[in-house]
Amino acid sequence: MSVYAAGATTPSLTLSQGLSEPASVVVDGQGNVWVTNEGNQPSIVVYPPGQTTPSQTITGNLIQMPQQLTFDAAGDAFFADNIAGVSEILAGTTQATSLNLGKLLHNATNGIAIDPRNGTLFVSFGFFHNQLNAYGAGHTRPKRILTAPTADSLAVATFLGHEDLFVPGSQTNTVSIFHAGANSAFASFSIATQYTRSVAFKPAGVP
Repeated sequence: MSVYAAGATTPSLTLSQGLSEPASVVVDGQGNVWVTNEGNQPSIVVYPPGQTTPSQTITGNLIQMPQQLTFDAAGDAFFADNIAGVSEILAGTTQATSLNLGKLLHNATNGIAIDPRNGTLFVSFGFFHNQLNAYGAGHTRPKRILTAPTADSLAVATFLGHEDLFVPGSQTNTVSIFHAGANSAFASFSIATQYTRSVAFKPAGVP
């Protein structure tokens, strides 16, 4: 996995120690890089800022095929696992706890995102299912079911003044956009690359 400085076209850092099949990456509020790692020894590998040696390698029976990971406003980590469902790791700990979200299409969860305004948790089920669930903070049953073609990884971002959910589809080569509270997309756009599974946004203030 390569790290690029802002505006650079060549990597400043390469992360490989402890990784076999990296699935997704996210940076926490302290600058640590969290990588979900598939393979024969699935794990979540954490690298300190600017370092290539992990500070933590998190394993357990809830980490079997980890996919997307995200953080809430309190710094707690939430991750989707394609076998074990959705789990949480409280800030400052390494113990994963299942959210017990009930029957999640055989627990085959793929993408996850959190609305920072109200804590709504979005969970997608990969390209075999055309839906994703929205859970109220602390709830185990979905408050809404959204229709999205081949939903993969998810992202919440402010777009044109709205806090929107962005849903890439690796089988349709599109990105669908949902307004807050909506069950269907208000817009979608095609992308040139094939099998696009995720999107990301620059932090506010970064040119």
